[in-house]
Amino acid sequence: AADECQAKAKTACVREQPCGHLCLGVRDEAECLGCLDAECDVGARAVAANGGQDRDAYCNICWTDALAFAPSVRLKCNHVFHLACVARRVAGRWTGPVINFTYTQCPLCNATLSHPALAAALKPALRFKDMVEAKAVERLTYEELDKCKEITDPRSEFYNNKVKYAVHRYVYYQCYRCKHAFFGGQRDCQAAAGRDDEKFDPTELVCSTCRPGPPVQKCAKHGTAYIQYKCMYCCAISSWFCWGKAHFCNECHRRQRAGDYVSRYPISRLPQCGGTAARCPLRVAHPPNGTPQPFALGCSICLAAQNF
Repeated sequence: AADECQAKAKTACVREQPCGHLCLGVRDEAECLGCLDAECDVGARAVAANGGQDRDAYCNICWTDALAFAPSVRLKCNHVFHLACVARRVAGRWTGPVINFTYTQCPLCNATLSHPALAAALKPALRFKDMVEAKAVERLTYEELDKCKEITDPRSEFYNNKVKYAVHRYVYYQCYRCKHAFFGGQRDCQAAAGRDDEKFDPTELVCSTCRPGPPVQKCAKHGTAYIQYKCMYCCAISSWFCWGKAHFCNECHRRQRAGDYVSRYPISRLPQCGGTAARCPLRVAHPPNGTPQPFALGCSICLAAQNF
């Protein structure tokens, strides 16, 4: 407790405000947090502007101590939190397997966090956010959904906002090995799977490039982003990618969504062609259906271009 008090004292602002009250902010700020005493005329105006957060209000992150108990910061959105609490929020990032960026947002209004004392910690987080959003919009465009009704309908919550809809539609995971974000399928598939996100193993989240086993086919022109895969449960082309690891054709995906969990079938229960090019409807030799490793058929863009 003594160490904690000393740490707070080292970072606390010691300036006296024009109204006579001490600043509750962070030492050496260019602009002080200002008075948060509701009994003071100056403080009362500031408290009214931030939604009623006075010196005795609990920090809305820790819900343990009042704002006056630790150096606090006023964000660009005007809400006030303990600096240490909001810094821990940023450092903790997201919980569960699916990437989300609520940790970069104000807990009260969802505005992007912004304060000089948080700038260094937020910079890589916001850069990573931009990269994930760009990937999601690129996939939305690739699937020709960038002009879908969810985006063009003025009544939609996603009207004229491709980024918001793309992030809502798709899920991305962070690869345990390379730390890059990789596509994990549609969000409704994640929900329908009924997976227990609290018990997920982060070491299982591995992108196709880092996944052990045979190397994933890579297009010299388009990389691995548009590699087309075989359904893991039958001899058909995959149209769905779920949970960051499973490839389904339309029929197998429909059955899975309806509760006929083909992903849980033993190999002996799945249809088999014998794995030879002569007998497979896809005219390729491949491992038995049900094999957990993905099987690449080639770059979908290049394959499509061959038919133009």
